[in-house]
Amino acid sequence: MTIQSFAIEVQMSVDYLIQQFLDIGITKTKFDFITQSEKEILFRHMNVNKIAVFNKLFLQRKTHSTLNVSSTNGKSKKVKVEVRKKRVYMVPCSIRKSHVSNNTNILLVENDNSKDKYKSDDCNELSELVACDENKISSNENQVMCFISQKEKLDHFTIRQDYVRTNELVKDVNQDLDHQIRDRKGLSNSVCCDVLLNVQDEQHDDNNFSCGLSDDMAVSNNIPEHDKQKLENVRKNLTDRLRSTRTRNLSKLVKQNKHNNSKVCMIYESDKDEKLYVLPSSRVYKNKRKQSILVQSFNKPMQKTVRDVVIGETISVAELSNKMSIKSSSMIKMMMKLGLMVTINQNLDQETAQLVVEEMGHNAILRRENALEELIMHDNNNDYQNISSKLDNAKNDMGYKNRAPIVTIMGHVDHGKTSLLDYIRSTNVASSESGGITQNIGAYCVQLANNDMVTFIDTPGHEAFTDMRARGIQLTDIVVLVVAADDGVMPQTVEAIQYIRDGNLPVIIAINKIDKSVTNVERIKNELNSYGFIPEEWGGHTQFVNVSAVSGEGVNDLLDSILVQSEILELKSMHHGLAKAVVIESSLDRSRGPVVTVLVRSGELKCGDIVLCGTEYGRVRAMRDSLGFDVIKAGPSIPVELLGLSGIPGTGEWLVVVNNEKKAREVALYRKEKKREIKLARKSEKTIIENFNSMDIIKIKELNFIIKSDTQGSMEVICESLKKLSTNKMVMKILSASIGNVTETDAVLALSSHSRILAFNVKVDLSAKNIIELNHINIQYYSVIYSLLDEVKELISSTIAPQVDFKVIGIAKVHNIFQSPRYGTIAGCMVTQGVIKLHKQIKIVRNGIIMYKGVLDSLRHFKNDVSEVKIGVECGIGIKNYSDVCSGDIIEVLDKI
Repeated sequence: MTIQSFAIEVQMSVDYLIQQFLDIGITKTKFDFITQSEKEILFRHMNVNKIAVFNKLFLQRKTHSTLNVSSTNGKSKKVKVEVRKKRVYMVPCSIRKSHVSNNTNILLVENDNSKDKYKSDDCNELSELVACDENKISSNENQVMCFISQKEKLDHFTIRQDYVRTNELVKDVNQDLDHQIRDRKGLSNSVCCDVLLNVQDEQHDDNNFSCGLSDDMAVSNNIPEHDKQKLENVRKNLTDRLRSTRTRNLSKLVKQNKHNNSKVCMIYESDKDEKLYVLPSSRVYKNKRKQSILVQSFNKPMQKTVRDVVIGETISVAELSNKMSIKSSSMIKMMMKLGLMVTINQNLDQETAQLVVEEMGHNAILRRENALEELIMHDNNNDYQNISSKLDNAKNDMGYKNRAPIVTIMGHVDHGKTSLLDYIRSTNVASSESGGITQNIGAYCVQLANNDMVTFIDTPGHEAFTDMRARGIQLTDIVVLVVAADDGVMPQTVEAIQYIRDGNLPVIIAINKIDKSVTNVERIKNELNSYGFIPEEWGGHTQFVNVSAVSGEGVNDLLDSILVQSEILELKSMHHGLAKAVVIESSLDRSRGPVVTVLVRSGELKCGDIVLCGTEYGRVRAMRDSLGFDVIKAGPSIPVELLGLSGIPGTGEWLVVVNNEKKAREVALYRKEKKREIKLARKSEKTIIENFNSMDIIKIKELNFIIKSDTQGSMEVICESLKKLSTNKMVMKILSASIGNVTETDAVLALSSHSRILAFNVKVDLSAKNIIELNHINIQYYSVIYSLLDEVKELISSTIAPQVDFKVIGIAKVHNIFQSPRYGTIAGCMVTQGVIKLHKQIKIVRNGIIMYKGVLDSLRHFKNDVSEVKIGVECGIGIKNYSDVCSGDIIEVLDKI
């Protein structure tokens, strides 16, 4: 394990961990490896340093109060104030106590005379220090003040028994302070740090210290009785003088208020303290309380703070500025200097954000969004490699060994695929299917007479289940293409052939229904020969087997062909280790929860395994095989139904077994959030397109649907089929698509959005049924998919207005213009083509441009009203609500088709 991985495990920074190793004399980098013995040494060192932590007691107290603060409009406002106090009590360490007491006894015995001398010298020198010149005290009072304030904050300070003389220590401190004073703001901090460092160095060199001894005990042991009162008086006088000086130097005057002319004085006790001061105003208000102000001190940092900014694949400008603790406007200005025109809500890619962070002087840490997902997959791959190496070395039968072939049965609808599989499995599934067709993909494991196992995947043959057939072809090893002897090659047969060519899969042609009287096997062979499937008896490599799902003729030959083909392929897989499986179908059971049908591809899936599947995760609670019996584990090429996932995964998703449930949950949440972001992005794109479409003159109609299905595969097929029915004038909008019965939420959504509910092989809950009946919500129940699609097509045709086309039945050319008191402008025309009829649609064309569309209102031949005028005859034409007719215009007469 490297230092970097160990830092993640113990939740420490890499730099801190390297420093800890340096403290114990071990030099490491973040890429170096660490041994178990080095870990034990590090933990022992860290535990010794943390002894003092367990000897501290922290007490906190909060005081709540309410104050009335006057505002500019004369009204008072109540403000809640919370005062927090914290106190630390330190309990002496027993180990250090014994060490200190032993050292103290030895020093007291050996240096009794010298200590008496030092005690008297300390008293005299401290008195001389206080009696110094007033100018010297005033010049150094700030330094000593900080030292005393820092000393008062410490609850228990370690005191040497053989303490050095006070006069020499203070002089050394003053000399160091004279060189370090640079500005008034950093004065107190520098003095305090120097004093503490000097004292700690003196204590560390001699290692003769005392933990937890009070000041009174130190005075009683080192100072005679007749000097105690004198030292106490000196200390009090010095403290009072320093407090008055501190108050005088740190007081500030706030600007006079424009409204109440009040002055508020603020005294800053320290850089991080908050104080509330109330002073009387110069003006008198009745029933008004004194003004108050909450003062908070803040020290501007002297040096720029360099931050570690974690950048994902995308990050917004506002989020990036918050991580660097700068204003968004400043960041936008800086990016404009770099030639980037951005807004505060615009997203930046990882490379651009890294450039900006480095330009601002911070450290950029690049993070891959799928790092945890890659880590889990990497661990699984390592597990496979470790098991493979062990088993290869052992040369036993637990490694790669033969697995059952996965055979997909494909063909056109109603060609007998399910019936053939029923005869092989000795079941009767086809009779129980709605409409006599397969609408769900199924996986079954069959044990043959010679104890060989074969896994069959039954795919639907209807044209709507294209995606489902594509998923089945991705899992298969061998394809059995079923063609009816009385029907021949059909559209879905051609589609299956295309899938076989794309996957370069071995295929066996099963010509079914040979027991019927009307069959033409040779015609089918000729048709398939045109697609490249040449029979073996013709010199090709494709096996053709004549079978009958009713009588069972040729079924054994078909199974033998499958076994021979699987032996040629030499199908092997790992039978131990973490399992990998693919989801074939998923559904929701009211009593058992999400039920997922998976096909194990490698490894061994067991009850209790932690699994990750797409956006869902969970622990395998139970498993059932294709016959409905409970199983504890499943190997490669075995289909099982498992329970325990958090939700319903999508069909075709990979299911993997992981070791850490926490990591699996994090990966699932990340995938779900990523999927949501992609969905929102697509929705925003659709909104923009819809806004452009709304600008068109022709209004596009919408049909809203709520789809409820029994399985995930059926739901996806229905959604895709409805989207294909959308036209330029009618859009199929799916508001919700889910698995399970129709609930109250679905009914409320349908009521609010005026949607239709399409229930496919599901029921309606009682609460939802009451809402549907009360509000007359349109709900339709279906069990066969082609019935659903046919009714939706009828609904579309009845909703869209019929399209009317016109054809030209006559053309007339305008020669003269007349004015009539009754009809207005009359065009004198000559019919040049066809027939001109009264009350028909007309178009007036001038120089190839349509000038007007309207209705022919009046038609006369000389002075007689006529209903039609034929070619070669002159006539007068009156046009309704149009008078701008010119000589030379062409009038086209239209009629509906």
